[in-house]
Amino acid sequence: MNRIFYLPSFIKQLEKLRGDEAERVEEALTQFQRFVQSGEKEVGLGFKKIGPSHYEIRTDIHKRIAMKKYEDGFYLAIYGNHDDIEKFLSKQ
Repeated sequence: MNRIFYLPSFIKQLEKLRGDEAERVEEALTQFQRFVQSGEKEVGLGFKKIGPSHYEIRTDIHKRIAMKKYEDGFYLAIYGNHDDIEKFLSKQ
């Protein structure tokens, strides 16, 4: 069974969120947790592979959460827009 891990840098990003943005991220993370537990993707989750071991989920039309998959689970690494995610991937 896969687990979800929150990297410290990701947690710092989440702590800065407020209002609607925080609610959208919370909903996306809840949907992702249900997907990891059940294997069933909900409409709107936007889970997709973006690299050999990297994946993303969408929080809205502009923002995403990127993660890396290891044997023991998904490591949530960064929340940001398309450019932020591309920058993250280029450093991997």
